[in-house]
Amino acid sequence: MTTMISDELNGWLIKDPSIYHPDYFTDGEGASLQDIRDYYLWNQRSELDPSIRTAPWYVVEPSAEVSSYLCNVCRYLNFGWLLRNTVYTDFGPILFLRHMLAHRHSCRFCRLAVATLCTADGQILDAEDLEDGDNVIGCWITCRKPHPSPDGPAVMSIWRRRLFVTGGFYGQAGLMQQIGSNGDQSLGRRVMQYTDLSLVRSWFRICEEKHSDIPSQVRLLDLAPIILGTDFPLRLIDVQDKCLVLGNNQTRYVALSYVWGKVDQLKLLMSNLTVLHTAGVFSRDKLGGRLPRTIADAIELTAALDERYLWVDALCLIQDGPDFAAQVQSMDKIYGQAAWTLVAGSADSATSPLPRLMSSTRRPQVAQYTESLGDLTICVVLPSLQAALQNTVWDQRAWTYQESTLSKRLLVVTDRQMFFTCRHGFTYYEDNKVEGMPPSQIDRTGQVFGSASTSATNFEVYADAVAEYTSRQMSFLEDGLKAFSGVLSQFRTWFKGDFLSGLPSTELDQALLWYPKGDIMRRKDQSGNNIFPTWSWVGWVGQCGYFSGLALPCIRWRVQFSTYCTSDDFRKPRDNQKLLGFQNDWEEMGLMNSQNGPRNYETYIYDSCWHEKTNPTISYLHPVSEQSTRIAHPALNWREDCLEFQALTSLFSISEDHAGYNALLSQPCSNDHHGLCALNVWDIAGHLCGTVHVPASVSVSLTHGKHEFVRLSRTHLSSDGTRYSDLRWDMDEASFAPTERPQKLNSREEIEKEEDDDNGADDDDDEGNAFGVDDGCMFDVDAFDIDEPWCVFNVMLIGTIEGVSHRIGLGKVHVAAFTQDQGARWRDIILA
Repeated sequence: MTTMISDELNGWLIKDPSIYHPDYFTDGEGASLQDIRDYYLWNQRSELDPSIRTAPWYVVEPSAEVSSYLCNVCRYLNFGWLLRNTVYTDFGPILFLRHMLAHRHSCRFCRLAVATLCTADGQILDAEDLEDGDNVIGCWITCRKPHPSPDGPAVMSIWRRRLFVTGGFYGQAGLMQQIGSNGDQSLGRRVMQYTDLSLVRSWFRICEEKHSDIPSQVRLLDLAPIILGTDFPLRLIDVQDKCLVLGNNQTRYVALSYVWGKVDQLKLLMSNLTVLHTAGVFSRDKLGGRLPRTIADAIELTAALDERYLWVDALCLIQDGPDFAAQVQSMDKIYGQAAWTLVAGSADSATSPLPRLMSSTRRPQVAQYTESLGDLTICVVLPSLQAALQNTVWDQRAWTYQESTLSKRLLVVTDRQMFFTCRHGFTYYEDNKVEGMPPSQIDRTGQVFGSASTSATNFEVYADAVAEYTSRQMSFLEDGLKAFSGVLSQFRTWFKGDFLSGLPSTELDQALLWYPKGDIMRRKDQSGNNIFPTWSWVGWVGQCGYFSGLALPCIRWRVQFSTYCTSDDFRKPRDNQKLLGFQNDWEEMGLMNSQNGPRNYETYIYDSCWHEKTNPTISYLHPVSEQSTRIAHPALNWREDCLEFQALTSLFSISEDHAGYNALLSQPCSNDHHGLCALNVWDIAGHLCGTVHVPASVSVSLTHGKHEFVRLSRTHLSSDGTRYSDLRWDMDEASFAPTERPQKLNSREEIEKEEDDDNGADDDDDEGNAFGVDDGCMFDVDAFDIDEPWCVFNVMLIGTIEGVSHRIGLGKVHVAAFTQDQGARWRDIILA
């Protein structure tokens, strides 16, 4: 039965007098939703009929039943059509936020929409927080179909937008979807008070039976085969017999990733080793009562998912045993060989119970908000894996980083729902029926495993790993390398070499170019002593990133006595007879042709990408021969954690003057707060020749005046279209032989014009005609040639005490500043 409703009662046609536009709505009557639709559609496609009556989602005559539970706006929406079709911005319904807030107690869809916005992307907002008192807010509804099929379901999004403001969208978009039965085409699934473990079991079964032929799409690195040595004592918790047992390479087990917190928990020690191997010892009436709740629940969940063995660090590593240090270095083997890893994602310490388990004493919260609209049940889409984990203690801890990265599969337990994600690129969730979709159609935002990029070289992957790892926290700063050791163990295959205090020895010139993303502090042990060298990121506490741009080496590493070699020498075979074969075994990917024509060099951050012809799946920054065929790289010198090399150094002046905006690598400093200080560097003639970046913890004690800078490597500005392969590099002179210069990506005039347009010209700038294009440096272009290919050196600001130097900062200086006239000289350096 339908009900005829007069236009006077149709909420789409009622004008809101508070809405004003100087060109369209000026008569004081305001505008209706129909008027708003007219305005936006006319700006997009003026030939379209903007009348709501022509919109496919508009119900001309809503039924009396629908009108009983929907307001005078929402009753005209065909939700069944919206949930089966793609709807783009401005072509779908537009609602007033103030209307939905006012009618949310009587209108089911207004109530659902407000709940969606309040919880979008993991937020927890009150309804009153949604309004913007200075603007009239509209809510745009769009629909996206994950399935390519014409009859496939759609996810409905609702966005807040300030009316008549260009762009205007703000806040997070809320998502809604239909809940149905397993046999229909709806996307949503009802999330019950307790986890449906039969569904979780199906995820593992699908992955193990159907994903084996799908290539791994690991976010960081393609894990090398994991094999535990026969001498490796793999202790496991038998979840049935409730005790420790010894496993082997063939034993299937689950690994637990959780946060210890400041909890005095039961640990495996030499003194209780025999006791904990006694059957039933972990029963609740025995030592099981002393188990932290996270571990006790993990044992129960592992058994409920039909697994027999569980690995937990506190109980499977002898904490005071002789093999403890060696086993900590083998986290890649422990987590890599596990069938899957159980992640206590919502737990903030080992005492936190796992949520939504039948055995848990923790009362589950309402996991899912739903509304019934006639025959449809529509729910708010729960937060993504990324949103569910953001700001959790687990996601901020250093140890859990490698535990998740090194695992084959993860079962992530959060307050709202469980997530499953695997290295093949699939992510499953309780509230979404995506088990039949290919990875490309699954929302994988925030999953640990993402698409493997064939253009990502080993160093780019390493740099990403360092940036993420250094952003995390740890209780004991001495664990700076231990908590990353499993990842480094896997990286040895990609770099074909060892690591020196966390830096790859085969790419040491590039690896020295890390910079802090804010203020950082020296890493100290519990006695207050500095630990790890200043030249490595592990010697500091705080997030670090890497300079972009390939580093052409300018330093010579000391091998023995007075013998020096470059990094290129260390990467090649030491036998010259094998050199030709080695060169023929490699191919530069930038020179390859793809289906779309020549591959673009600019897709590579470091301007260089190579692979072995016999194994094109791994990309290298440089060709590297097998470790057994190379000259041994200089080990850490006579003094622990010291590097010894020969380099050109020069004295330049610095002051408290900070560089301009374009030279910054982080947030600008202010008088009240300093993070990473970008300091101007001046040559002997008083010309601005570059920028050095010094953390505030160090710059506060840095004296003004002359300081020593080490020339590390040569690189280019982002505006320089020249590739290193276009030029003939002379390592001895740190320069290029004359050659025709390729066309630049942008001319200097174009870049300067863009900067003037963005920032405005400043004739009174104390830095003179300084130039910077987000390369982390500025220099006076009247004194130094910006058109010279690869016109800057990567430099390290050092301090030297009793012949031993230490890093103070990292920067870039124009190549012309390093001349004998400027006082440049070669010298031997011991860097600690």
